[in-house]
Amino acid sequence: MRAPLLTYAFLVLTIPSAFGQSAGEYMSQVGADYETITKDAWAYIRTAARGRSARRIDNRRRELLKTISASQMRLSKVPGYEGDITFRDAVLDYLKVYYAVLNDDYAKIMDLEEVAEQSYDAMEAYLLAEEIAQERLHDAFDVLDSTQRTFATAHNVSLIEGEDKTSTKLRKASEASAYQHRIFLLFFKAYHQEQYFLAALQEGNLTNLQQSRSAMLAFAEEGISQLETVPRFNNDLSLKKAGLEALQFFKSEAGPSGDGLVNYFLAKQEFDEIKALFDETPSRNRTRELVNEYNTAVDELNKASATFNESIEVFNQRRKQVITRWEKATEKFYDTHVPR
Repeated sequence: MRAPLLTYAFLVLTIPSAFGQSAGEYMSQVGADYETITKDAWAYIRTAARGRSARRIDNRRRELLKTISASQMRLSKVPGYEGDITFRDAVLDYLKVYYAVLNDDYAKIMDLEEVAEQSYDAMEAYLLAEEIAQERLHDAFDVLDSTQRTFATAHNVSLIEGEDKTSTKLRKASEASAYQHRIFLLFFKAYHQEQYFLAALQEGNLTNLQQSRSAMLAFAEEGISQLETVPRFNNDLSLKKAGLEALQFFKSEAGPSGDGLVNYFLAKQEFDEIKALFDETPSRNRTRELVNEYNTAVDELNKASATFNESIEVFNQRRKQVITRWEKATEKFYDTHVPR
């Protein structure tokens, strides 16, 4: 995911035109609009990059759209420089794309955000839409950059190469977000499957429980394997470690450590079958063997119930710990790698 770069300041080497304005001054006048827009957009992009709800910060987006519209109207009235309107029109085209991305792409992103947690595919589509939006802005700037260079050459303006501070922030935010997305999707795949596992526990559905447990184990192991190949980000391993810790928890819950959860329902299933036979047999016809079998089933169910409750308590505490650590690691990661 790449962010648009504002890479030039202007060194004027031109003779003022008949109107008293040099080509460099003209470029500064026209370029001021998109530079201002980019700086105003930084607060919105930075907040969105930190995983904040696009819906909650939608007022910022709407205000930015108003700013872009005003700039488009103002800039459209600026004449060309000595009849050359190429740079002005390139800036207008750039602002047009910027407006479309914020108005259309981010509106779509908000809709995707509403359903993102419903499935892995939905979450992946949501994050991909964010990256595509940023890519569109970068591509639009590439066109503007090319036109800017051509215009400067034609009018003897020297461009001082040097990355703008805001564009540096945008690029770093994009890189940090892309890295976080990569790890988050590995985490989310197992996390989302755990929701089915927990729902099956709540429902007492043994078939769904075993199926969701098997899938959760597979996703956790797959995530661990893939995450181990992810490099550190600017020498920072904190997010990777938090992701691995969470995936190890899901693996543990779905593995042998979680047997006590499934064994309870197996014991209950066996107890229910024996109890049904016990209840339908008149007391005078109940054999010693049936009574012993029933009493054993009661004991086994009580033991399984105690183990189940202990396991639930341990897993609930552990889950809270790893999720909290993941959230704190994400927050710290953005604090460290996304400039203010």
